[in-house]
This record gives sequence, structure tokens and C-alpha cells, in this order.
Amino acid sequence: MNLSAVACLLFLLFAAKTTRSQLGVSLDGGVDNIDPADKEVQKAVKFAVSEHNKASDDTFAYKLAKIISAKGQVVSGMKYIIEAKIGRTTCKKEDLTTQNSINKCPFQRGPQNAKNYRCRFEVWSRPWIKSTQLLVNECS
Repeated sequence: MNLSAVACLLFLLFAAKTTRSQLGVSLDGGVDNIDPADKEVQKAVKFAVSEHNKASDDTFAYKLAKIISAKGQVVSGMKYIIEAKIGRTTCKKEDLTTQNSINKCPFQRGPQNAKNYRCRFEVWSRPWIKSTQLLVNECS
């Protein structure tokens, strides 16, 4: 391979990489940062916290305190990787209904009742088949 062909190939690889990073899109299934305020990220974290509450043995419900970071990966659908802080509320899980939303529940106060966790959630969304799954639910 001659020098000009190598230079041309390197230029094309650099241009492709630069264009992808400028667009903020990974074309190869890589993981990219997403704005935590993004509507789809908000739906994913709401789903994740709801599933966390279903799996938890705690009597009280937890709700989102803060999204620390959000990333996305294009797979067969979209996988959201979310780092978040959640906190224990004063609302019992059994009392939550559509009218009594988790958003209306204040966080618990005091050293004995307040529990806050940092969680890593991975949510796989495939809207065309109306499927959302919580793949990872790790809180500490």
C-alpha cells in the first residue's frame, strides 16, 4: 500500500470518528451520554424506580431524588444506563394509586427513617413491541 493510500485511509477514519463525536451519536452500538432531562430518560428512570419498589421488601416507597448520569446504547431498541439517587418516602407502597402519586410523597427525615441509595439502573426499551425491561437494579 503506498503512502498516499495510507494517508487517505487515516483521514477517512479520523473524519468518521470526528463526525460521530460531534453529532453525539455512536453508530457502532457504543454507549453515549444523554441529557438526564431527556423525556425518554425520564420515562426510563420512572419505570426503574417503580420496578425497584415492586422488588423491595420495604413497606415504604422510594422515589427519585436526582439523576447523576444517563447514557444510552442503541441495541435492538434502546438501553438506558442510569446512575441515580433515590430516597425513602413517607408513603406506604400499598397506599399508592393513580390519584396518590409518588410525586406527592415527601422524603422521610431523621436518621432512623431516612434511607437514601445510589442506584445503577439499566432499562431496555423496545417501544414498537411495547416492551420495557429493567435489566439491572443495583442500589447501595
